[in-house]
Amino acid sequence: CLVSAQVGGSLHDAHQAGISRHDVKPSNVLVRNPASPLDPFAYLCDFGIATSSTDSPVGGITGTWNYLAPEYIRDERDAQGRPISPEPSRDIYAAGCMLWFTLTGKIPYSGAAVQVAMAHQSAPIPQFVGSDDWTKAANRILQLSMAKDRRSRYQSAAVFKDDLLKLREVTAPAQLLPAPSMTDPNPAPILVAAVRAPSE
Repeated sequence: CLVSAQVGGSLHDAHQAGISRHDVKPSNVLVRNPASPLDPFAYLCDFGIATSSTDSPVGGITGTWNYLAPEYIRDERDAQGRPISPEPSRDIYAAGCMLWFTLTGKIPYSGAAVQVAMAHQSAPIPQFVGSDDWTKAANRILQLSMAKDRRSRYQSAAVFKDDLLKLREVTAPAQLLPAPSMTDPNPAPILVAAVRAPSE
């Protein structure tokens, strides 16, 4: 949660500067002290395909299939037929996909590129089974970051970050159980490390 929150903070800073990242994924995050549960620090890197708000929008797909927001595939255009400028919510969707990966070790949707693209369009948002406070809060964050309709998503990466930091303060269950999906009908439980940061 801390690493994903730090990625959210990096995205917020980029968005405030008018920059859309376009390719948020685990391999574009460097972590200092990754083995430390108390002091890891995430750096969002490789802004090679990022664009600024002053760039002219171009059509096509930029990014990695496993983390692409549904609207990339829709190739949405304005009334004059020009590509719509990328919105920060696309990066937030990718950060939500990355959150799922960091919690489970698996990408949200698997299969061939076309199958993954269709799943981003219409498959259920990945969720965990359970009614404890941590599971309910984690599922809410996944719903708000990976909503199919960009208007239903977090509109600010700062709020995504804040919710993840709040989730760190909630006691996690001993294991996480992903809900069955079309690609993984029998998911295995995931043991949760019982290490928490000390309270301030």
